[in-house]
Amino acid sequence: MNLEHVLAAYLSEETNYALLVNGARGTGKTYYIREQFIPAAAATVLPHKAQKKYTPVFLSLYGLKSIDDLYLQLAVEIFPRLKKRPAKIAGGIMRILVRGTLQFLRLGSLDDFLKDLSKLSATKLDSKDFVIIFDDLDRLLPGLSIGELVGFINSLVEHENNKIIIIADEEQVGDKTNYVAVKEKTVGVTVEFPVSFTESLRSIINQRYPRAGGSPFQRCLQQLEPNLIDLFAAGETNNLRTLIYLLQRLHTIFPALYDQLGLQKENPDELSLYKWHTVVRFTTAVCIEFKKGKISFTQPNGIDDLAAINAQLTADTLRDAYGEKNQPEEKNIAYHHQFVATYFNKQTYHFYPSVFSFVTGGDSFDSELLLAELKANIDNRRHQVVRQDVILNQLGHNDCYDLDDATLKKLSEELYGFALAGQLSLQYYYTVIYYLLRWPKILGYDPEEVTTKLINAMQQHAENFSYIPLLSEHFGFRQDSLNYPYYLRLGAAAEKVNAENLAQRKKQNRAELFAFFLREPENFYQELYQRYHGEPVLSAWDFSKFISHLEPLSGREIIAFHRFIKNRYSDLDSAAWQENDFLEQLRHYAATYQNEDYSLKVVIFNELAETLDGIRSRKKA
Repeated sequence: MNLEHVLAAYLSEETNYALLVNGARGTGKTYYIREQFIPAAAATVLPHKAQKKYTPVFLSLYGLKSIDDLYLQLAVEIFPRLKKRPAKIAGGIMRILVRGTLQFLRLGSLDDFLKDLSKLSATKLDSKDFVIIFDDLDRLLPGLSIGELVGFINSLVEHENNKIIIIADEEQVGDKTNYVAVKEKTVGVTVEFPVSFTESLRSIINQRYPRAGGSPFQRCLQQLEPNLIDLFAAGETNNLRTLIYLLQRLHTIFPALYDQLGLQKENPDELSLYKWHTVVRFTTAVCIEFKKGKISFTQPNGIDDLAAINAQLTADTLRDAYGEKNQPEEKNIAYHHQFVATYFNKQTYHFYPSVFSFVTGGDSFDSELLLAELKANIDNRRHQVVRQDVILNQLGHNDCYDLDDATLKKLSEELYGFALAGQLSLQYYYTVIYYLLRWPKILGYDPEEVTTKLINAMQQHAENFSYIPLLSEHFGFRQDSLNYPYYLRLGAAAEKVNAENLAQRKKQNRAELFAFFLREPENFYQELYQRYHGEPVLSAWDFSKFISHLEPLSGREIIAFHRFIKNRYSDLDSAAWQENDFLEQLRHYAATYQNEDYSLKVVIFNELAETLDGIRSRKKA
């Protein structure tokens, strides 16, 4: 069934039913409706009025907590059209919309308000002129039931003959029983959304990054098409939200590399292309895993631990070289090894902190830092293996027995030096102390001295270490081991440094997340809800700067922020109560609108003030 033809036919006929577009989340349903269907609908002539065209209205049901929220959100979508095109509204649609608004404002008579609206113009805008799209049916919150929604939609399709399109992933609908009732009473046609990742990729590239003759970025993306398809297949996802997010990240990164790497040349040199491709591969892998929730700015889950990754890659290479291919299958393979195996598949792995921070919302993009990382990772070390990795492998359980005593002592002392200089990942300090103390008659290290020096080194170089989730799992020494008390002391010190590192990263992250909010508020809300729900992020925000950004936002965007605040403080046990100062300032600011002349913006800020008052009263109780 051709989706485009089905939708076109739905608009061209007189109907009294809704149409459902069904498909898995993230496969591009919303993108298609916004980018292709809505423009087409706005150019389609009404079947009952040849001189007029449809007025599309798009509404996401995600985050709406009640039927009143639905009324207000629809009002926000409809009122701007009245401002641009003053009109007298026929039928019941405006009565439904305004009723919700008046309930919030408590202004009094609905009929009086409608009379005022009727004076705007003699131009008649009939309810049949609208095609209303309801997205995210499968993501309804408990406060807005499917039963209420179907009653509302029925009033539009049966009595007002509105064109109603519902977008959903039927597999994800929670209330299956009432969902069947929705379909039986309201939906006349269900059309499956066709999924073609390759076609969607090409369409998004051509629509979002066009320019006469093709932009340089567009041309680069077209050349990278097979790589992107392979990487998304490796990550087992065809989620277009992730794809669009990736392209946005690459679009910011690309200009910094375009001139510096000479990508504008007809035939860029091989090394420059290699650098660009390594950045693209790393950015893509991080985007996919970040959007899956596997990694975050404060929890890289080991993919930044080059020592561990390179040691494993070296061990794998040596094992393959010596024909040890029938190794027993490992269970519970570390995440960072899975990450490298999935997206790099025997290719050299490079970690770019500037890209990682940018993609995961921890910082804005720093082009000079990325260029420096490329130089360090590739130009300066293209034919080198990190010395620490070589030593760790040579001193490992199997290889160490091939060493003579002099070499064993020399390598042990060299590894000790790297540890004292803070040039190992934090979890490898367990390995170092074990290597130094395992043969006291050969190496001759004093346990007390080694333990004290290693602990001092970890504390002195704490800023060098990345936070290691579940660090204690790396501590695998038996309690009856000869040097267990020293291992235990070192482990406790490492855990303390690790915890302090995490606390510092969180503190920095609260401020850095504000830059993320300014860039991408919609993604920010989701990120904060999923990963930072209990952290007082807002307490670190500059309120004046925040207001200067909030004030010019559209009504829809301010309502999205209002909904975020309401959802965030629905739980009285939330640790985010530490954001009280921010909330008080916001409540005071929203209350200043109470004395303004009536407008939709007044409605929105009055509602925000009322919500904040409710939060304050619950907190005091």
